[in-house]
Amino acid sequence: MASTELATRTLARSLSAGTDAAIVMLENLHKHMEHEPDRPHWERVLAAAREVGPALFMSLLIITISFVPVFTLEDQEAACSGRWR
Repeated sequence: MASTELATRTLARSLSAGTDAAIVMLENLHKHMEHEPDRPHWERVLAAAREVGPALFMSLLIITISFVPVFTLEDQEAACSGRWR
């Protein structure tokens, strides 16, 4: 498999992590809506976000930081990795 194809697939998988994070957040909000129907809507939203938000933020931050070396490749390193082909 060509390195550019591998890099593209890896980037696509990491972008899907953002979609997964949104789904986790919405599922948690739905759980709060089922268990606390009398609570005001925005309070449920904030409670759901506080519950899973920090973990989702850290996981997406780690994925983002892991791509920094790839995007900072220059000259010979970039040519060897196939980034500029």
